[in-house]
Amino acid sequence: MSFDKRILYGLALAALVACLAVAAEDYTDTSERWEKAYNAGDAAAIAALYAEDGILMPPNAGPSTGRKAIQVFIESDLAANKGNTIEIESVDNSKSGDLGFANGTWRMKDPKGTVLDEGKWLEVRMMVDGRWRIYRDIWNSNLPLPPG
Repeated sequence: MSFDKRILYGLALAALVACLAVAAEDYTDTSERWEKAYNAGDAAAIAALYAEDGILMPPNAGPSTGRKAIQVFIESDLAANKGNTIEIESVDNSKSGDLGFANGTWRMKDPKGTVLDEGKWLEVRMMVDGRWRIYRDIWNSNLPLPPG
């Protein structure tokens, strides 16, 4: 094999390894990016984490279908929770082929650090155009419903 072909094959292999590393990182840091964007008030960055045909299934509301509808819901949620922050912990995740799941816990705090609500979440993730995207997302609270 010529020196030029070895260099070409070496570069191709390095590019493949880099792509696989980005895809793996993309999968495992989704929750961190969601939390960071929420706390920064960036609904567009959160919506970009979802597949174009993703579905967000929040508690006590109908589903938001599609990236644009998800962004609209998140904008509304950010406005309702202005000044509050969210902490997201990923407890477990797994993937096989182009599908995977992740689940964990979340906690909403006011500016003084008082916990306002907390619960659990579950996501189905899908590989879309070489990037992991949230395909289905649902969460709920651990707190009891108020009386009445």
